[in-house]
Amino acid sequence: MMNKKYIIISIISIILVVALGISLAYFTPNIIGNGANINVVSGIFDLDISDSNISPNIVFRPILESTVDTSSYAYRNAFTVSRSEDSNLDGCYSLSLVVDSIGNNLKNEWFKYKITDGTVTYTGTLAGLSAGSSKSLIKNVYISKDTSTHNYTLTLWLSYSNTKDQSSILTGEESSRTFTGHIVANGHNGTCSSSKTLVDQILEQNNATNESTVPERSDFSVAYTGSTTFFKTNNTEDNSTVYYYAGNATNNWVKFGKYAVDSTQWVGYNSSGNSEVYNTESACTSSSYNTNCHKLYLAGDDMYWRIVRTNEEIEGGGVRLLYAGTSVDTKDGYIAKSAYNSVTNDSTYVGYMNGTTGITTAIDRSNTNPSTIKGVIDAWYTANIKTSGTTYNDYVNTKAIYCNDRSVNSSFNYATDYNQKHIPFASYERIGTDTTYGGANYNPSYACGVTKNGFGSYFTNESDANRKLDKFSADNTVGNGKLADAPVALITADEIAFAGGKASANNATAWYYLNAASTPSSATNNKMWWTMSPHWVQKDGNAVVTWSINGSAYAGRISSGIVANSAYVVRPVISIYSDILVTSGNGSAAQPYELGLAE
Repeated sequence: MMNKKYIIISIISIILVVALGISLAYFTPNIIGNGANINVVSGIFDLDISDSNISPNIVFRPILESTVDTSSYAYRNAFTVSRSEDSNLDGCYSLSLVVDSIGNNLKNEWFKYKITDGTVTYTGTLAGLSAGSSKSLIKNVYISKDTSTHNYTLTLWLSYSNTKDQSSILTGEESSRTFTGHIVANGHNGTCSSSKTLVDQILEQNNATNESTVPERSDFSVAYTGSTTFFKTNNTEDNSTVYYYAGNATNNWVKFGKYAVDSTQWVGYNSSGNSEVYNTESACTSSSYNTNCHKLYLAGDDMYWRIVRTNEEIEGGGVRLLYAGTSVDTKDGYIAKSAYNSVTNDSTYVGYMNGTTGITTAIDRSNTNPSTIKGVIDAWYTANIKTSGTTYNDYVNTKAIYCNDRSVNSSFNYATDYNQKHIPFASYERIGTDTTYGGANYNPSYACGVTKNGFGSYFTNESDANRKLDKFSADNTVGNGKLADAPVALITADEIAFAGGKASANNATAWYYLNAASTPSSATNNKMWWTMSPHWVQKDGNAVVTWSINGSAYAGRISSGIVANSAYVVRPVISIYSDILVTSGNGSAAQPYELGLAE
């Protein structure tokens, strides 16, 4: 993203090799090699990092996921970070675990870590990491010139659960169960910055610095209105842990970006308080919605966002944001009003990008033509986030995936069932309500193209290549590369389900629905807004349908909209990088998170 300069050179130590020989009764890891004592001298601020000898052939038994049994670890090693004898400066450092190699069967939620200094303990999952990637373990540790050492113990293990399928780590060649890595320290002289990254701030303010203390939701069959508003899940693209807000969360506000141009659309209100959007001021003032006709935004207006969730490791982490307007109490929390696409009777137009037209018995994923709504969002992003003279675009994560899941429900075959009344897409199987069309499973997923169980199982009639074509991203390694010019898209219906929404059920207390006015109400007033999740092809109605979210008429309900006949409002979604520092705020509407952006 941006160049970072450290006065200290990276310090590398503790080479780990964990070879896991597995039977049904126990895991047998072998630790090969000893860690080296490394002294890297920068001439300004010096640290040593060293480890004790590593004992080979440790045997450990599988343990329940909720248990930490100290006799059951695969790898355990003590090491120290110390001030070099010739150093006379205070300093600050962070520790990361860098992956040299990792087997496929370890890229899952069961591969976990713990690091402790004896007082503070951090735990988490190493799911989703690949060779060359890293996992931040501890950040912003102060060490004075008078301090001799900081002592740490690092632990790696495979967790066991008798309630979830983890057969993948019990099978395969030995190479698929092998991990090698090393510890890296980055630091600088002086005191530690009081600023934390947005991810760190989110975890700290939700009492989630220890992953094991964060709850998981298990019931998505009803709209969520509970008092707990911060959760985790591994139902993700790479099985890594993701944290998300649900229900009436009030601490997920972010202030990021400033408008460079005026809106080209106008919004007005009628005597009942409902609103309508127009392309000209004269159309607004001459209508029955002529009260307070104003542009949706003006150059110089601030942009406000709501945090949806953190992103998967495979996407480079970071934080996903849903646009919320130019103030926290607005009822105009959208950028435009638009149809999703231009044709209603052709299945290809369910796509965020379209293939050729005239398709009747296949879903065309060639992604050659932008949808109507993609054109609206891209133009807005280019004019206001990517605009010359600002750095906002530098902070937007280009590896983030936005899922336009065009997989067909596993109960149907598109080619042979085309003449059915309705042909539901995969998302219906996860969040839909009608069992006739494969619904009532209530298991949303952040992974793109999974079946009704929502976890780790993909639609059998879909190839990896097809799923990748549905993963809209600026990056063509993790996704389809079709967002290279504008890394922005829409929220998915699954993400709304995680946030507390449900198909055919209202939720007037959900954060994605509400603004922060003294009497909170719909952030989009009476206006419905789009997701990018295909819903179904409605053969009898000659329509292609995507999921959308209701405004005040059916508060926060996950509903549906015909792509060409419906003109709903547009709420973009972006993802920002994981290492952006928070300069002020606590996430509340009164004090939204503000970020340290370069001028």
